[in-house]
Amino acid sequence: MTRKDWLLALIALPDEVGYLPDVPRVHLQKCMFILGRRRPEIVGPDYYPFKAGSYGPYSPEVTLDCEALVAQGLTEVSRSGPGLRMHVHYRGTREGLVTVKALPVEESAARYLVQLRTWATELTFTDLVASICQEWPEQRENAIFGALVTPSAS
Repeated sequence: MTRKDWLLALIALPDEVGYLPDVPRVHLQKCMFILGRRRPEIVGPDYYPFKAGSYGPYSPEVTLDCEALVAQGLTEVSRSGPGLRMHVHYRGTREGLVTVKALPVEESAARYLVQLRTWATELTFTDLVASICQEWPEQRENAIFGALVTPSAS
């Protein structure tokens, strides 16, 4: 599978009851980072390159592929809010669901993707970035959240 296939699977795989949520773009970025770090054996060597950005790990290629999936009719996008505060969400289309069901995604990998997406989208963006920075401290290198991405003292 290509990295764009993994992105489509993350967006368009329904959960165990058939629900297909809108996934915030910022959460997609972080989910794709986590997938690559936790499951490198399934995503392969040509996976997205991530850099420590102001808001945790970031890969411009994820954003480009999200837009390519929209152009292909496999996902749809919704945008709300003004300028830099714009919220961008993606959702699988019927064609995207048909396509993702035809992909060679092992059942265990599909379950992991749905669990990852559910976990991430239940967190606030700040909590998601803090969680990533605790597990991968190098991702706090350029983060602007300050104390929020620094592990609390026990």
